[in-house]
Amino acid sequence: MNTAVIGFGGAGCRVLNLLIAQGFPADFIAVDNDVRSLCPCFAHRKILIDPDYKIKAMDRLDPEHIFPPAMRDAANSFLAGGASLRDALQNAEKTIWVAGLGGSFGSGVLPVALNDFIHCRETNPETVAAVSLPFSWQGPVHRNNAHLALRKLAENGQSN
Repeated sequence: MNTAVIGFGGAGCRVLNLLIAQGFPADFIAVDNDVRSLCPCFAHRKILIDPDYKIKAMDRLDPEHIFPPAMRDAANSFLAGGASLRDALQNAEKTIWVAGLGGSFGSGVLPVALNDFIHCRETNPETVAAVSLPFSWQGPVHRNNAHLALRKLAENGQSN
């Protein structure tokens, strides 16, 4: 069976490295908008989505105001440049989608990419999303973003 594991953002790339090191039999695809996460990733394929999209340093100091717009912008950047991921998954019979939720890329892009994948395929492969929630010390903004992303993922699952 042709299995693809797709990691989103920094946490997703780190999980891919762990699976690769353990010899998990799959095609690995890393997706991020940050070269610093993609470079050390050992995935078979790396997809850089809109590298010009950046969260300004000042915005990082004020996360309560940046994350919802950043999540939306990250999702829009995927929709503009996600064709390479769709192409890479054309022959996959099973897909595993991996991300850490709470930040902008995993929370913003994973639900949108998964919805896009589900609706662009003629056949529906077995699909699993494996996500992690933020640590308690990361605070309520990250936790709220993670729950928003979980709701979007649940909506995707109910549409089929």
